[in-house]
Amino acid sequence: MRNHFRFPDCFQYAPVGCLRKLVISCICVCACVAIGPVRLGATVLANETKDEKSAPKLDQAKVDFFETNIRPLLIEHCYECHSSSNDDNSGELRLDTASGLLKGGARGSAISKDSPTESLLLQVVSYDNPDMQMPPAGKLPQEKIDAIRSWLEQGAVDPRVDSAPAVDAKSIREQAVAAHWSFQPLPALSPVPKNANETNRNGATNTIDRILDEKLASASVTANNPVSQRELIRRLFYDLLGLMPTWEQYQALEHQTADQYESMVDKTLASPHFGERFARHWMDVSRYADNKGYTFQEDREYAHAWRYREWLIDSFNKDLPFDQFAMYQLAADRMDPGPENRNFHAMGFLTLGRRFLNNENDIADDRIDVATRGLLGLSVTCARCHDHKFDAIGMDDYYSLHAAMVSSIEPKEEPGVLLMKDADSIRPAVIFQRGNAGSPGATVEKKFVKFLTPVTRPMVTGSGRLEVAQAIANRDNPLTARVYVNRIWGWIMGAPLVDTPSDFGLRCPKPVQAELLDTMAAEFVADGWSTKRLIKRILMSQAYRRSSAWSQAAFEKDPENLLWWRAVRKRMDLESLRDSVLVATNQLDPAIGGASIRMMDAPFSNRRTLYAYIDRQNLPGVFRSFDFASPDTHVPIRLSTTVPQQGLFMMNSPMIDQLAVAMSTKLLEQAKGTETKDAEQAQAVQTDLIKKMFQSILLRQPTDVQMDRSRAYLLHGQANQEANPLGLAWQDLAKSLLCTNEFCFID
Repeated sequence: MRNHFRFPDCFQYAPVGCLRKLVISCICVCACVAIGPVRLGATVLANETKDEKSAPKLDQAKVDFFETNIRPLLIEHCYECHSSSNDDNSGELRLDTASGLLKGGARGSAISKDSPTESLLLQVVSYDNPDMQMPPAGKLPQEKIDAIRSWLEQGAVDPRVDSAPAVDAKSIREQAVAAHWSFQPLPALSPVPKNANETNRNGATNTIDRILDEKLASASVTANNPVSQRELIRRLFYDLLGLMPTWEQYQALEHQTADQYESMVDKTLASPHFGERFARHWMDVSRYADNKGYTFQEDREYAHAWRYREWLIDSFNKDLPFDQFAMYQLAADRMDPGPENRNFHAMGFLTLGRRFLNNENDIADDRIDVATRGLLGLSVTCARCHDHKFDAIGMDDYYSLHAAMVSSIEPKEEPGVLLMKDADSIRPAVIFQRGNAGSPGATVEKKFVKFLTPVTRPMVTGSGRLEVAQAIANRDNPLTARVYVNRIWGWIMGAPLVDTPSDFGLRCPKPVQAELLDTMAAEFVADGWSTKRLIKRILMSQAYRRSSAWSQAAFEKDPENLLWWRAVRKRMDLESLRDSVLVATNQLDPAIGGASIRMMDAPFSNRRTLYAYIDRQNLPGVFRSFDFASPDTHVPIRLSTTVPQQGLFMMNSPMIDQLAVAMSTKLLEQAKGTETKDAEQAQAVQTDLIKKMFQSILLRQPTDVQMDRSRAYLLHGQANQEANPLGLAWQDLAKSLLCTNEFCFID
């Protein structure tokens, strides 16, 4: 199973306003030694090899320590300001040569071989002196500081020589951008080969299986057989609707043949509950919540946040083309002006974020983040304080988008509308030095991300949001379709093709299934950006219909299932689990739409969990226990953990108790009038009720062993009715079935 990066829980739900930026900063600045400098450092090493042949003989172990721990650190954190490639060499200090490090700058030598622990270099990276702290973007991780200390104590061995050429980081980055897989144009579509899988009816589905089958064959990996009809029906309902089928729905589909599968898919896609399922997926991307978070004295409620949710449900059900879907969320005011147009509510994508005590620059930063990571898979907000450390995104790119956001207002004269519109006074793009609004720097041309040359453009219409929307939704944009198709694949198949769904930048390695992703993205655009057609292609593939069963032979060759020889077993997310309990106990209110409800408080609502009130500041503990997406920031992918709190909730929650009571009460009412003293008849009645409970919850008949154990448990309850009433025994039986892995997981 793939391992996805997980933030500590304190980052997931902490209410501190700047925490998201701290996390992103940590990723962009502190963690970069793991990957970024290796690429850049390799170039430096290659350039310096000739000159270093004449260097005096040094202790090889100490040289290796420098090359492994110190040189990459200096390149990534120091060369930007302290190297020959920087015309404005900060403090007259060069750190790209051994002599420059020893000579030091305006404050003297950076290292002291006589008193290593008193070296100026160690002092500034340790942040001991508030007036001398480097790097300015944030303190290094302690292990890096310890590495510097160890290097100094070992004698500060440095094999570099004075003739080291300047590192042209900009040129290296431009070359990397030109070659990076996700920045390439989408491929031209080719006809389906004649030998494509004849059992699939449409060419696109054949394309998915052809690409996967070729890789499986080349790796000599045998794919799993198709999943059982029961599990396929459960899988289809879960993936498309976020619900379990009722026993009656299951019976209607149980005996359908493979030829009738496409009809089953079409009917499920046409369900109005489809929009609910995919609206909730997108609400993770858009960091949906019903309030603003901490606001001090201001009203913290978004009284009409639910209207954005309504717009999402309606858009997915209507299969609104994704290019329009994206554009409405960024610039509905420019695309479709008019007081009655529902598309205004699409702009909740931008307006429903945190308010950061009304700091307009933090609000703008949050909106840039959700737009660029959510739609482009680029971490543009990493360029707020300095040019992006990895991607070719400059501060001028960031502050162009910043100007668009701060030049937009939310009109107070239109209550209930989640609208943004251009302000009367349009602001220029002014770079804040080191991200400090109190230190304005140069004014730059407002232009969409420049390295995306096929779609970049000046932002001249009002605030510029319209040009941003047009650039993102442009069919020539190499990222938008790839990022969305990857999200859809992950939501349907259980794991994305690219493990970092919101980072397709230079640190994102080319995925094993890059051909599949690129082909699907090209087909998606050619098909009019239709979400439902994209999903249908996936559902009609043999890959989707495979069993999730374990295979030792396949696992040894492909332990991470990168070749998709099996389906991914999925634990139901919080919303689907609660909703499926409602379905199984025949208590679900299927009504679609409406305002948010506080569902964790008694009396418990029977509405779908999608309509739960999301408190950004005080998210209920049960939401956290079941890995609910943090509403504080854009969430690329949900975690999927298994922890004791989940089982404890299912066994002890008053809400689950209420539903189990309702189910057992209804079953026992059905048995009224059938009371008999005849033991065989009484057992037949009991057997029938047990079967109905298994059918409703697990969509199958109990096995003989399960039937015997259920009867024994109920008999025990009947024998102890004073301490344990018979109705309670039935409730406990229902809860025990609801707690099973068979119910909570999708195979």
